[in-house]
Amino acid sequence: MKTVASPSADGHQARHALDLDFMRRRRLASPVGWLVLAAGLAFMATVALDYLDSRDTLAQLLQRQAQLQPPLRPQVASGASGASGASGARGASAPVPRAAGADLLQVQAQLAWPWDAVLRELESHAEPDLALLSIDMQGQRLRAVGEAPDMDTVVAWLGRLRSSPWILAADLASHEPRKDGAVSVLRFAVDIRWKAPS
Repeated sequence: MKTVASPSADGHQARHALDLDFMRRRRLASPVGWLVLAAGLAFMATVALDYLDSRDTLAQLLQRQAQLQPPLRPQVASGASGASGASGARGASAPVPRAAGADLLQVQAQLAWPWDAVLRELESHAEPDLALLSIDMQGQRLRAVGEAPDMDTVVAWLGRLRSSPWILAADLASHEPRKDGAVSVLRFAVDIRWKAPS
């Protein structure tokens, strides 16, 4: 306990005790605090259950996808003669139907084509004021849609493309003048057949 001196009215100093209690009891939590705690625990349990349910659903979907996913190399069903010889190499995977096997082989062949080289070839012959907006590739044919300031720029680009060892043919499919604000541009479409140079 500490005493503090304060001046009295007659000029003498009076001593008063300073009340300090370092061991005061903590107040118990209010009912509102307990209610908030219970609501938080209930919410946390709901989120945990939703997470576990979502994880189980994802595991089931991944398992179903793994069952439905075709093997990397298609094994075309060709009757009993091929079944005995291919069964050891194929393992437990089921044969892919003939139509699906042909589609898969076509996609694999397209993925093996040198798309980066073809796109680099198209870009290398383009002028700065000629912009390619879209390229639609189907096999060894593609359609390029772009914009240029005039027809002379498009014709010069087509001439450079035709001299490329990658390009078999490049033909103007359509053209249409457009106005973009105050600027006039020519929208064009070009059909291109390409091949890998030998």
